[in-house]
Amino acid sequence: MEPAEHHRLPGYLARSPLRGKAWQWGAVAAILHALLGLGLAAIERRLADHWSLAAALLRLETTGIVLSSAVVGGLVWLLAFRVQRQLTEDARLRERLYEIIDGLPDPAAVRDLSGRYVMWNQAAVRYYGLPRDQVVGKHPRDLFPPAIAAQFTETDKRARQGTSPVETRITMPPMYGKPRRMTVLRVAPIRSLDAMQRLRGVVSILSDVTASQEQAEAARREEILLGLALEASGAAAWDWNLQEDKVNYSESFQRLLRYSGTQFAQDFRLRDRLHPEDREQTLAAVHASLKDRVSFDCRYRLECFDGVYRRFIGRGVSLVDAWGQAHFAGLLIPVDASPPRTR
Repeated sequence: MEPAEHHRLPGYLARSPLRGKAWQWGAVAAILHALLGLGLAAIERRLADHWSLAAALLRLETTGIVLSSAVVGGLVWLLAFRVQRQLTEDARLRERLYEIIDGLPDPAAVRDLSGRYVMWNQAAVRYYGLPRDQVVGKHPRDLFPPAIAAQFTETDKRARQGTSPVETRITMPPMYGKPRRMTVLRVAPIRSLDAMQRLRGVVSILSDVTASQEQAEAARREEILLGLALEASGAAAWDWNLQEDKVNYSESFQRLLRYSGTQFAQDFRLRDRLHPEDREQTLAAVHASLKDRVSFDCRYRLECFDGVYRRFIGRGVSLVDAWGQAHFAGLLIPVDASPPRTR
């Protein structure tokens, strides 16, 4: 393999091909063997008597030297050919691996058994703000704060002990001109493909989850604030997934209906709990909201689980979630009117 064939590999990953062609190695080996044999034969010729038998033996010896030289040359050629082919395949494999890792959209790196970086892809350069030549050959402790470097080292250690990827969360502090970020680090061992499964190093891929984590935190805060608002107003919430025919009720919904069990979704049926005088118009309003996608706003009485009818205002809307599933969600608001009456 000519050096130009693997020019895309960085210098620290490139490997020099076998010098010369396989047939050249074979020819050199055969010539050297022949010269050695002929030299030894010349020495023996000087020591031998000039008998006819000795001359015949010398001729046979010379023929043997030539034949054995051809055999040695052929064996060396075969060995050199195989070594050359293996070097070529190894170089192509390294180049392909490097191109794959270098083209990954997420920051990726490869560390050897001593923990030093041997690969640092383009996404890592952009994400960390560290050029490749400032990373390769160094350890995490040379690049990151001690606490972060310790997490990298510990994750590498766990990955090297098994055959499956290891995952951990790392909060990257502000550094190299980059803000604080939340990440998920996945580290997998690199092992040889032979039966020995020898450990070669580890490959790590970093996923930035800052945006999704912030969204989850924002959603959690909104849920808490909504719960506080509902509690302060005395209202309750429901969410009916029409595709799955599953309704989620807030805890305040159960409190409003004086429920003390553990299976509210199974024990509560709107049709059965509506006051007979309110049932028809309430269900018609629900159906109209679902069919025409109009807001639901209706007053009705519900039989609570203590046997008392109480007045409520129901307000809801039809909507579609991010998965394309239709929902009917709304609020149940108690009405402070005349003292409740039993049926």
